[in-house]
Amino acid sequence: MRYGSVHRFRGDKLRSKSKFPVAFIVDGTGSMRDWPGIILENIVELEDELEEYIPGFEMSITVVGDAYSDKNPMQPLQVCDFSRGRELKRFLSWFSTWRGRETIGGGGGQGKETYELAFLLYSPLYCEMPNAELPMMFVIGDENYYPRLTREHIRQLVGNRFPTAPDLLGVMRETLDTLKVMQQTKEYFDGNVWMFRKRYGRSDRFIHESWERALGEDKVALVERPEIVNDAMIEPLKGIVAKYRGFGQQYLEGLEERQGSEIATYVGNLLGIRIGSLPERTDLFDYVNSKFNEINRGGR
Repeated sequence: MRYGSVHRFRGDKLRSKSKFPVAFIVDGTGSMRDWPGIILENIVELEDELEEYIPGFEMSITVVGDAYSDKNPMQPLQVCDFSRGRELKRFLSWFSTWRGRETIGGGGGQGKETYELAFLLYSPLYCEMPNAELPMMFVIGDENYYPRLTREHIRQLVGNRFPTAPDLLGVMRETLDTLKVMQQTKEYFDGNVWMFRKRYGRSDRFIHESWERALGEDKVALVERPEIVNDAMIEPLKGIVAKYRGFGQQYLEGLEERQGSEIATYVGNLLGIRIGSLPERTDLFDYVNSKFNEINRGGR
């Protein structure tokens, strides 16, 4: 099915001509409960703020499921190509239809989803960003990734042919190594890849550390409520732009004055910037619980 001109067919490449392509990977499975709907709705609201800081941006959204267990063939990978405005809203409106709602809530409860397929999709094998100066990616989910990408899943959901790049192949030649794929995509986005996680039961610490191994220790943060995901993303996003424009240090100092040292430290850690008055790092498990939850206690 095609959801307007921005939906990607299997085998198509994602394309952005913008200097500022922004990609979102959102876990749409059952363990996320009502988070996907709230987050997808809030991402639309980010457009105005993005336009203020990075005019000319383009946004792509991929909703992921579990290719191993989803019964609906649309659930494992639903993709909106880089776009903005009306076209982006047209894609997101799909999830408010009865058929669209049926594509949210899959997964198998085994503590893993096929996030790795989305990372492959945004790799240079399937994504073209020839003018990108400041690419960014935000991942929102709760579970772990699978260690390998299978030939079958890639051919069914991502591309018509199995990539044979030697540097991505797993021990078994019929698979790709997930961490290698994630590393390639992370490098393609100039390291600007962050994960915002919902808690996931007893295995939460293990899952969190697994994402830290994939993306970096200070690129993964725990978020307690879906309504504050935008707030958890927007300050780092502003900081990324400030760093790109050469005044990241000044931005962090101003952020410390406006919202306190905890948030400034958090953003500084994500950006790899320290300022003299801030400690080296704060525990990201405690970060959102304190300041951003406090700021948003009134709620939207």
